[in-house]
Amino acid sequence: MISLLFVASQGIISIQIGNMLSSRMIREYLQSTMQKEINSPMSTIESRLDQMPASDTLNCCNRAKYRWLLEDIEIEGERIFLIAGEAGYEAIKGSLYLYQADTLMSYADKVRRTEEKFIISSTSNSRPVAVSATKISGGIQTGYLIYIRPIYNIKLIQHLEFLGIASTITSLLLLSIGLGVSLLIILKPLRGIRSDLAEIKWNQLAKARLPSKNYPKEVAPLISEFNRMIKRLYKSSENQKQFASTISHEFRTPLTVISGFIQSVLNRSQGLTQGEKNSLEIANKEVARINRMLSDLLDLSRSENNQLKIRYEPFSIKESIECAIQICQKAFPQQIVILEVPPQSLQALGDIDRFTQCLSNLIENAAKYSPKEQPIKISIKITKKLIQVDVIDEGQGIAKSQLKKIFKSFTRAEGVKLPKGETSSGLGLAIVKMLMTAMDGLVGVESEEGQGSIFTLTIKKAE
Repeated sequence: MISLLFVASQGIISIQIGNMLSSRMIREYLQSTMQKEINSPMSTIESRLDQMPASDTLNCCNRAKYRWLLEDIEIEGERIFLIAGEAGYEAIKGSLYLYQADTLMSYADKVRRTEEKFIISSTSNSRPVAVSATKISGGIQTGYLIYIRPIYNIKLIQHLEFLGIASTITSLLLLSIGLGVSLLIILKPLRGIRSDLAEIKWNQLAKARLPSKNYPKEVAPLISEFNRMIKRLYKSSENQKQFASTISHEFRTPLTVISGFIQSVLNRSQGLTQGEKNSLEIANKEVARINRMLSDLLDLSRSENNQLKIRYEPFSIKESIECAIQICQKAFPQQIVILEVPPQSLQALGDIDRFTQCLSNLIENAAKYSPKEQPIKISIKITKKLIQVDVIDEGQGIAKSQLKKIFKSFTRAEGVKLPKGETSSGLGLAIVKMLMTAMDGLVGVESEEGQGSIFTLTIKKAE
């Protein structure tokens, strides 16, 4: 914008200077042209004065003499001649048809007062005219021959006006083109940087560097600082990944041991009170939750390091759905309804374990956020190349503004309340999206507040 304003101001100044020079040239041209055009009537007047005695010439003239001197001068177009002196004003015949008397006198007075004896003037009721005054030989009363002519009908003026308009438009057009080309050239390195930045991926920070030799030296410090920042980000990212991986590995073993001991105690629960049993079951449930969260963290870490192993092979959709239902019915012993049972031979392409994990996550979420008396429905739709599994609940629903956020790690939808005693890490849906993407599939959602939600898993059908 600053460049545009600067160039535009320069253009306006140049145009103003051009207009000033053009006005001066027009003025000089008119003076020269009118001086030539006045020679003929001036010769006529001077020859008549020569016919008079010298004494009469010095004492000339009165208005009658003025009319006599102008008698044989003819007007062409709107050109006017008049004599102005001590005796007054007298114009050639027909002049009052073109100009009012006070207008003619005004022009005559103005031009006689100027040093150059030349003006370009106009009134509100007339077009611009050029007025010149030439002294007539004789005494003071002889006065001046005033020549008035419009300037709009001079071909040069018409051409100059046309050229002025054309040059102004051309100048502005050239300025715009020049500015556009200049900005394209100036901003080319920045567009190159933006293009290179767009290719950088989070899981490829180790090789993400911008080559400074490809850009002008003016942006070299920026490139250098950016590369240092990328190096710091890569180091920080590696530390986070290592931390998540270490935590996941180191914690899972003791948690498994703890869960085993709790389960063992519950199996020999003859001497336990009901309160002690409830406490042990809650503890076991929390251990299982932490174990699942650590597994999710480990999967995320492996995905970011390109170490997540996903099989891509045909598997039975019916088997996967039945397995997911069995997993969820242990945690949520409420009714789960399959609206359409797929045939045993229906095969999908992907990882059966990972697809089962995704489906069980969605079923558990649906059960967690729905009233216990409301069943969770599973619907299967088959197209020519895809298999779509819908998990339908009639729970709280999710606001439309939150639908894009819920698939991000450690993010939960605002306004959705967890049932008493339930917790959420905000990783479940992020894991589902990651795993479905890895299997070349999709996860989607449709929801309305208070109306429930429909989560959809879409995967390719095996040939």
